[in-house]
Amino acid sequence: VDTDLLVTLAPVEPEKALEYATFINNEIDADMMLSIHYGLMEHCSDRTLIDKVYSVFPSVEKMNGELVGVTEVKLTKPLDEQDMEILKDFITEQYSQEWGKRFYDKGLYYGEDRIYVGFGNADDFQLMTEEEWEQSQDEGLALQQYGDANMSDNKLETAVAGRLADIIEEMKGADDYCISYEQFMSDEKIAECVIDYARRLIDTRSEFSGLTIDPGNGFVEFGQEELKTVRLISPLKVSIYEPEYDDQYDLSARQAVEYADIINGRITEYIMDEERERGLMHWRDECDSINNKVYSAFPSVEVIDGELKGVTTLRVRGELDNNELRELRNYLTGQYSDGYVKLTVMLIRYPKSPQIRIVYRLIFT
Repeated sequence: VDTDLLVTLAPVEPEKALEYATFINNEIDADMMLSIHYGLMEHCSDRTLIDKVYSVFPSVEKMNGELVGVTEVKLTKPLDEQDMEILKDFITEQYSQEWGKRFYDKGLYYGEDRIYVGFGNADDFQLMTEEEWEQSQDEGLALQQYGDANMSDNKLETAVAGRLADIIEEMKGADDYCISYEQFMSDEKIAECVIDYARRLIDTRSEFSGLTIDPGNGFVEFGQEELKTVRLISPLKVSIYEPEYDDQYDLSARQAVEYADIINGRITEYIMDEERERGLMHWRDECDSINNKVYSAFPSVEVIDGELKGVTTLRVRGELDNNELRELRNYLTGQYSDGYVKLTVMLIRYPKSPQIRIVYRLIFT
């Protein structure tokens, strides 16, 4: 169940709010320490919900470039429509009057700043299931695309109407008037409309990603931006775990160097079939500039200056601006914390087959 989220001291821009995601989730986890098993269900007295809902935990997530509240609900039995409405009412009450009000009022210290996070304080607060959320996002995108197309259509209509008016003037009362397609389309305003439409297709359809269009001097020049390689370097935490002794110890970056080939081999095995072409970018389904510019992202490890480092190899078209770099960093950090933290490498050269545990912590260098 998703909820709108309010993060405020003074109004915070959506891009700025994204920076607080991990911090806020850590604070929520600490606040929920005494309700670690059931979360908000500790405060539920409705027998229907108690019988079907095991736990309710709030959190925040980054979705479509915004920070939103996400309520994770674990069920012991399916919910019907009436049950879902009862659950939404319970969560709404918790956010607006109970837990949510208390969490908001206490404020959170983030460096020198104090931020207030309210799950039920937003003016447009609402609870939606994942299906409802995805549908609302699709409808919003469709409405935006319709608006862009409608504006383009109006511009084209004005340009064609102007060309027809010119033709009436050129006919000078004659009954017949014949011109070629080229002459009719030679009007610059009509050509501009067609080029604008082409640009919109390039910006919105992935099959045209990387295509460039440059009109001028009576010609339209097309090009294809070449993919270039960008490498992101990150430190690694590498530790060995020996199940026989239930013992785990960390390796320094220099000690881990000898395991580089083993780790890279295991990463290759770990990649799923659908990730073979675009790597971690396969899972980014937002239709935005990052998805158009960054074609692929593949993790690996590499020895740099005598130390083992994490390397994310990107294939990129064009240049990424600071906002795009920040959003890409957040996306990759989420991928590593949600997925590659589970990566295990078996070391068969050691007795009892100890394991290496790999944790990516992504930074830009």
